[in-house]
Amino acid sequence: MDANWQSNNLQNDPDSAMLDLHERAMLFGYQNGVPATKMKSYQVVVTENISTAAFETDPAISLYRAAILNLYSFMTEGEVEEELFRFPEDLETHQAILSLPVMERLVLTLH
Repeated sequence: MDANWQSNNLQNDPDSAMLDLHERAMLFGYQNGVPATKMKSYQVVVTENISTAAFETDPAISLYRAAILNLYSFMTEGEVEEELFRFPEDLETHQAILSLPVMERLVLTLH
């Protein structure tokens, strides 16, 4: 994420920018194996675990840190909700991402 864009958006429209950050963190969770059926619980835990000190300096880092730290307790292997994908290519891509070793998957989905 472009730091200048983030900084400008947080200053100009903080609610919208935080919503965007939060949506990105939830997408990150889904891309890393958190099923849609557990997403609401994951979202609550991530929100509750955001570090206030880090949040004051960089909300994105704080949000993604909380997302990563809570990821393992919500990840499931092999659970892919096929009906959520409109196109077969999207499903194939999602399955390919999930088949990567965890550290490679984290790097890919954070990029």
